[in-house]
Amino acid sequence: MKNLEQDLNSLLKKGQSSVSFSEILNSFEGKGTALLLLILGLPACLPVQIPGLAILFALITAILGVRMALGKQLWLPKKLLNKKISKKSLEKIVGKTIKVIKKVQPFLKPRYLHFAKKTKMHGILIFLLGAYLAIPLPIPFISMVAGFALVVMALGLIEDDGLWILISYIISILSLATFVVLVAIFSFN
Repeated sequence: MKNLEQDLNSLLKKGQSSVSFSEILNSFEGKGTALLLLILGLPACLPVQIPGLAILFALITAILGVRMALGKQLWLPKKLLNKKISKKSLEKIVGKTIKVIKKVQPFLKPRYLHFAKKTKMHGILIFLLGAYLAIPLPIPFISMVAGFALVVMALGLIEDDGLWILISYIISILSLATFVVLVAIFSFN
């Protein structure tokens, strides 16, 4: 089974001057949803959220979670799927992504496959994280933890690493529990 770095490098080996979003998703052999979750989760890890974009990404994440929970395939509009990315832009994106992946790759490997393959169950958590991230919270940095959980989940799904997915569940539960406690504290004052 190819790993994430190999999948990204295979994108660069295409001889075309540009690559469509559809080709990018197809090159991940059924892992397109997890790749999209990774892309949507990374901005949530930033300390400062982009107001309108953060909510849009969160809602898309919630929708992807519902589709996963219902056992449905990834669906995107044809206009978006046919959008082309230049080879030069793709090389920059892939190059930077591979640098990050090389740091986490030694810790990612297929394991606990019985847990990693329970995508319907993971879809429920992804929906909850998306809904949680869509709430504009006045508490600094609280969204970062949920975004980090989403990124860890996406990496675990891409590499079929049940341990990373389990860690994502733990981070998610802690993040949601912190949110509930903070809401309870502030609502009684």
